[in-house]
Amino acid sequence: MRSERILLAAVFFAAAAVPAGAEYESKGKRDPFVPLILSDGRRINPPGVEEGTGSAGLNPWVLQGIVYDPAGDSYAILNGHILRENQESEGIKVLKIENNSVTLLSDGESHRLTLQRPGNGKETE
Repeated sequence: MRSERILLAAVFFAAAAVPAGAEYESKGKRDPFVPLILSDGRRINPPGVEEGTGSAGLNPWVLQGIVYDPAGDSYAILNGHILRENQESEGIKVLKIENNSVTLLSDGESHRLTLQRPGNGKETE
């Protein structure tokens, strides 16, 4: 019971610490709190994915993010798909995930996508 009161007090004080009128500033990026799939089932394309391409056969693949773990439990976000090393999706296979790049296998060819950073163009090899 005491821990519930402490938790309730912590939530109250955390909410009170947020300044009135505080808003999320996207700085040109997608708001992570806006869902990509609407309640009626329509999909909102993430940045870098053109409208009308659908989820099948997206070309080129756009590297949108990496969750890197040196121990090997890393994830890459490619065109809205969350993939791990050795996973396959839509004709590509993720070979390797590094802290700022992903190596893919597509049609028997290896491709390296580098995470795009503000002020830095997308690099592919």
